[in-house]
Amino acid sequence: MFDESDEATYIPQLQNYAAGKDIDAYEINLKTTEGDAPATQRNPLDAGMVSGTALGNRLIEGMNLGLRRQLIFDLSGYNDKVSPTLGNVFLWGITRDLTAAGNLRPTGLAMQMLNSVVAGDFYQATLSGIGASGLRAAAFLSPAGWAFVIASQNPSALPVQINVPANAPPPTSAYSLSASTITTDNETGTNVQIVSTPMSLGIQVTVPPYGLVVLKP
Repeated sequence: MFDESDEATYIPQLQNYAAGKDIDAYEINLKTTEGDAPATQRNPLDAGMVSGTALGNRLIEGMNLGLRRQLIFDLSGYNDKVSPTLGNVFLWGITRDLTAAGNLRPTGLAMQMLNSVVAGDFYQATLSGIGASGLRAAAFLSPAGWAFVIASQNPSALPVQINVPANAPPPTSAYSLSASTITTDNETGTNVQIVSTPMSLGIQVTVPPYGLVVLKP
């Protein structure tokens, strides 16, 4: 779910082919219908909390590679009977259904979190220390101040210290994608939510296992 090898390979190739023109990306989400895993194995991951972090991680990496416009696919799309043996496989809709407001899957919540901080100018974040190889982060500077998004591939919680340039106000609040387990979903109720996360002095937050965190000014 966190494989980025195709992005790192193909985006630079496309940028080179485009000869200076901007490259946009569309239909970004988990591809859920391929392979031979039965629905009972893939659905907990496709719809679980970790899917939101995986999507956020993908979008952050796209920004780091120079993409400025990325389209998530898609608003609706519940499941598909791939075969009689594999069963009904959840599709890539970011909503559980469209019957009421707030019926977002974890991927929809991740989009909501990212949209809340993507503003102004984009900056790559420099990562170092224990666990840094399992993190993806991006920074944004708007008139309101600095904002950040962090996605973690680490199986354990990780404290993250953020050093912010003094040219604009630092973030003052943090929010995390929260669930009891990484495979908890919103298919039968609101079990995955965006919650306020403690942020200590010096701008330190704890990123949950396979977590997604945003910091806002």
